[in-house]
Amino acid sequence: MDHLPLLRDLVVTLAAALVVVFAIRPLKLPPLIGFIATGVLIGPYGLRLISQVHEVELLAEIGVTLLLFSIGLEFSIATLRGMWRQVVFGGGLQVGLTVLVSAALGWGLGLGPARGIFWGFLIALSSTAITLKILGDRREIDTPAGRLTVGMLLFQDLAIVPMVLLVPLLGGAGEVGPLDIAKQLGIAVVVVTLALVVARRVVPRLMHRVASLRSREVFVLTAILLCFGAGWITQSIGLSLSLGAFLAGIVISENDYAHQVAADTLPLRDLFAALFFVSIGMLLDVRFVVSRPFAVAGLCLAIILLKSLLAVVAMTAIRRPLRVSVIAALSVAQIGEFSFVLARLGQSVGMLTGESDQLFLAAAVVTMMLTPFIILLAPPLAFGVQRRFGGWVNPVPETPAERAPGTIGEAHAIIVGFGPNGLGVAEVLRGAGIPYDVLDLNGQTVRRLQSAGERAYYGDISRPDIQHAVGIESARLIVFTASDPAGALRGVRLARRLNPTIRIVARTRYSNEVETFRAAGADTVVVEETEVGHRLQGELLTWVLNDDALALPNES
Repeated sequence: MDHLPLLRDLVVTLAAALVVVFAIRPLKLPPLIGFIATGVLIGPYGLRLISQVHEVELLAEIGVTLLLFSIGLEFSIATLRGMWRQVVFGGGLQVGLTVLVSAALGWGLGLGPARGIFWGFLIALSSTAITLKILGDRREIDTPAGRLTVGMLLFQDLAIVPMVLLVPLLGGAGEVGPLDIAKQLGIAVVVVTLALVVARRVVPRLMHRVASLRSREVFVLTAILLCFGAGWITQSIGLSLSLGAFLAGIVISENDYAHQVAADTLPLRDLFAALFFVSIGMLLDVRFVVSRPFAVAGLCLAIILLKSLLAVVAMTAIRRPLRVSVIAALSVAQIGEFSFVLARLGQSVGMLTGESDQLFLAAAVVTMMLTPFIILLAPPLAFGVQRRFGGWVNPVPETPAERAPGTIGEAHAIIVGFGPNGLGVAEVLRGAGIPYDVLDLNGQTVRRLQSAGERAYYGDISRPDIQHAVGIESARLIVFTASDPAGALRGVRLARRLNPTIRIVARTRYSNEVETFRAAGADTVVVEETEVGHRLQGELLTWVLNDDALALPNES
């Protein structure tokens, strides 16, 4: 077999991607845009520099698998368990509403109910690879909006199963009954459950045995085997390849070797993920877009607005703050890579033909290319929507009852976010006899604290009415501990404006955000990466000074 054409195509692809990414660097555009633009430029509808398009797409599939595997490594079973409401109810409402509304619009436009539902399937799915890649690069996966986004994307991956089964039925080319769909969904639930069991019982022992061999090659080989093995299993039973890779990452994240696995697979992931984004660009026929600019632009705008609006409705229906819901909704406003799978299946049964196929491909690629810009604009847009509709969608929580006097009288403290950091702050304040209120965006956390007798309230600190409700004007101290940089920054500015004398302490993960928070009005900014570094230095210095073998010789 002659491998030279494929090798040539790989060299051309990587060289072109490097040139394009360097060319757009002065514009401060994400590399992802450069990769997609490279595909448009060198693909079959551009300069036609690539002859082995199918083989490049196969390598791109490896990139998607490794990308979702690495993202799964950042999660844990506990995190996933805490997201079940977002996944089941939020994701279910988002997909269901999108399909229903799209079907109704399609029917009204003369497509008929079957084609309307099919287009609803295509539009309901979002790009897991692109969205999570951008959120990961922006370090926003662990924010409230990031967790909502992941919840919707996870449900969409599971929803592929019934969609694939229903497309032939919609096209009249197959007979699929409710029992068949229920069977496949049952298999999906069993697979996810088995993955969670394996995560606790099998994988930690396996990784420990492999690590004891002290062979980096065997360690990497085992990690890659788990990634692609899980993907192969899920795809063979009708689920998506990416879902299996994501679950494999979550499984490994439960043991002590997750960070080493992430470090060892990072170079492979970045290389093949770049090929995936290039392959997406190869699908776009620029001539079709130029010949029908208004049709493509109109469809793209309709998709973005429709998906965003319906996702906001779904998220607020499960009692998520409007600002966070808008950010999450805009993050999933594009068409996803698995919509291409449904499109190919739809072509085979006559649901997508001729111009409609090219129109879908153009809208899919264009919305994917717009995703980085939409996510960048999401926070300011979300704040604007919150100012206009926040009081109506998310009512102000009940005003706190009269506080018991503490050592500083009626003055009190406010803790924003009640994770491990918030708990530590509460213990210090409780020990000092200072009354405090807790504000959190996790309804379960708020209910648990209220049942324990704590003054806890559900609300978004970036809203003026919420700050008034927790008594910002009389507070002496407010501590921001939640992992929501945009909301915290807005909350700091607002707190400083409403109470110029309040002491503001903010937590941030990275040192490059310190000046931004101080300019907003924070008195003290605690940087996680700096604090960890200081702790490590202190521990190391203590060990060196107390170890006689490392003690410096006395100079005589």
